[in-house]
Amino acid sequence: MSLLPNRLITGSTPQQDGFYMPAEFEPIQKIWMVWPYRADNWRQQAAPAQKSYADVALAINRFCEVGILVNPDDYQSCRNSLPADIDVISMPSNDAWHVILSRHF
Repeated sequence: MSLLPNRLITGSTPQQDGFYMPAEFEPIQKIWMVWPYRADNWRQQAAPAQKSYADVALAINRFCEVGILVNPDDYQSCRNSLPADIDVISMPSNDAWHVILSRHF
């Protein structure tokens, strides 16, 4: 997986830069999930939520690629919970709530 460098895009619209919001019926290349971890949001130190997220990731992975973004402190635990064909990327977050904006080609 390659990541584009951060850069400020000015003088154009997202559509002019190749971004769009695909319809719900369009084919999905990859689903991104954010691993739950905050004890103040999840009971039992998020263990039941993490098990559920792993189960959902495994189910989705039967149909398309899955990527998990995980708080750095929880990386190894998350990685150990999932098969190798699910990408796990260490990235700070404010728990499992997110919006992912991506470029679709």
